[in-house]
Amino acid sequence: MGRITPLSKRAIECGKPAPENKFFDRPNCTFLGGSSDQPFTAFYTWEKFFSNYGQKMKRFIEFGCDQGNTSVYFCLWCINLEADYYGYDKRSQETYRNTPVKRMIKLGSRMRLGNGYKLADEIKEIIQSPGRSVIFTDCVDKPWEFKTFAPMLKRGDILVIHDWDRAIFDDWVKKELAALEPYKLLFEKDRIKLRTLTRFFLKR
Repeated sequence: MGRITPLSKRAIECGKPAPENKFFDRPNCTFLGGSSDQPFTAFYTWEKFFSNYGQKMKRFIEFGCDQGNTSVYFCLWCINLEADYYGYDKRSQETYRNTPVKRMIKLGSRMRLGNGYKLADEIKEIIQSPGRSVIFTDCVDKPWEFKTFAPMLKRGDILVIHDWDRAIFDDWVKKELAALEPYKLLFEKDRIKLRTLTRFFLKR
């Protein structure tokens, strides 16, 4: 039966409607003065993530970058860890050059502009390059993103999904979760304690 994701309003195939959302991660915050679609609780978890899993990271792929202010945060971490940053969004190039910090870190040149859904093959090639890939998806169709990117993971890769329990639910992707085994959920206790919507999957 077709259901509608709460955020994207896109119909997806799933057996059950969306359950009551018991999580939240609002209000949004800022990073270096630029508005972010992430709350401070998410940044807290990201800090723990990069501190614990960043050293082996070879590349970070962000899918759905909005204004690029959170992308600045991710890109700075990549620079500090000597990892590659890739951003996918369909906004104009100027969006990613409109502040001194964005220009300083050359964020615009790190972006792949266009419809990321049509660039899945390109993203797959990058993910499957040698070394740990970390993929963060925050576009409009989270079930599609999980179903598309989860099978691409190598052992040791990490997939991070925003809006879990708001625009994607376990019941909607049961088959894909089973196919992803073996995997480990990272910071799940923090996620529940902080009531945040960001979920981390480590492919084992």
